[in-house]
Amino acid sequence: MIDFEKYKKEVFLKDPEVKAGYDKLQPEFAVIEAILRARMNRKITQARLARKMKTKQSAISRLESGTANPS
Repeated sequence: MIDFEKYKKEVFLKDPEVKAGYDKLQPEFAVIEAILRARMNRKITQARLARKMKTKQSAISRLESGTANPS
């Protein structure tokens, strides 16, 4: 089985247009990954993080999934 990283390098990112779009989104993905890692390293739930940030769990979920932009 081919893992995603190998597929991404061999197929997905060979298309210059796709690669440009991917590179443009990389900073956003880096922030999402940092939030996820920090939350998981501290072993806290989305709900607990939401309470600390004075927001809703659904907002954290959307942020972590990349479907929302933080204000």
